[in-house]
Formats: sequence, C-alpha cells, structure tokens
Amino acid sequence: MTMISNAPVPTRHRVRASVFLPAVGLIAAAATQIDAAIITNAYRSESPAPKDSLNFPWFGGLAGQISTWWSFAGLFVVIGLGALARSQALRASRAGRAGASVAVLGASTLVVANFLSAANANAMMADGIGGVIGSMFGGGTLLLGIGLTLAGVAVLRSGAWHGVARFVPLANGLWSFAMIALIFGDLLQVSIGIMAALQVALGATLIAEEA
Repeated sequence: MTMISNAPVPTRHRVRASVFLPAVGLIAAAATQIDAAIITNAYRSESPAPKDSLNFPWFGGLAGQISTWWSFAGLFVVIGLGALARSQALRASRAGRAGASVAVLGASTLVVANFLSAANANAMMADGIGGVIGSMFGGGTLLLGIGLTLAGVAVLRSGAWHGVARFVPLANGLWSFAMIALIFGDLLQVSIGIMAALQVALGATLIAEEA
C-alpha cells in the first residue's frame, strides 16, 4: 500500500544572480574603501605632500596607484547601483528608476574623476586640471545625492522592502548631499568611510530584499 503524504513541500527560493553578484561586488568594493579611508585619514598628519595637492595626502606615483585602485573599486559600485535600478522595489516607479539611473551616472563620474586623478597625480588644486577634477568629484557626489534620494523615496513608497532596510537607499542619498560640504575639508576621508559603510548596507539590503 502506498502512503501519500500531505505535508507541505518546502519551496526553494531561487537566487537572482543578476542582483546577488552585483550586490556582492558592491559590498566588497565599499568594504575595501572603508579600510582605505581609515588608512588615508591616519596618514594625513604625517604626509609630506602639499596640502593643496589634488590627491592629498598622497602624492606622486603612490597617488596614481591609489587613485587607479579607487577607480576600479568604483566600477563595482556602478554595477551595484545598476542592480538597484533594476530592482523589484523600483519597477513601478518611473521616478525611482530615473533616480537610480542618475545615481549610476554620478558613480560613473567619480570613476572617471579617479582615473583622471591617477593620470595627474602631482596636480595642485590651483591648476586648471586640478579644478576640473575637483569639480567632477563634487558633481558626481551631487548626482549620487539626487539619484539615491529619489530612488530612496520611491522604495519607501513601494512598500516592497521591510524594516530598517527600506531606509537604506534614502540614507545613502542624504549622506551624499552632506558630503558636498565636507569634500574639500579635513573630514573628507571620514565622510568617504561613512558613505562606503552605507554602500555596504545597500549591497546587503539588495541581497536580503531582492536576491
């Protein structure tokens, strides 16, 4: 006699690689930026580099190498923000998707700015190219603020994410606005570390809520 069980069969949730992999990349890139920000901030008081140099406290060949590394790390941030733009939470919001796309543009601008910093490792802020690159950092950060704030509001309205997670994109956007006031000051590296920590939280939220 064959026994038929009516017990529910557990459902296996399929991991969405299109979200999971970019989110992991975002977490890894942002986590290394936290470490870099701590080291850079600690080196400020000992650096022999001119304080008005573009890449202070780094200078010369080392500044070029570090800026190149920041650029490649930034590419993973761009990809991670692209995953946010394709998320279920923003699917029904045109403004939210547009905001996430603006954030991708902002992160891409920072990648280009870091590449240019590497190519002009000895530039001073008073130089023409130094001013242009500095403006790109400011503009990219502003775009991140605008884009992630729009996306964050859309996530809140969608109700798709739950708990503290639903506030993470908005927190990223608002902090990007705050960074604009700090980007050329002594608290720059601290503010970058906080931004990177928020990006780690965003990556983890994408995995928890979307992947």
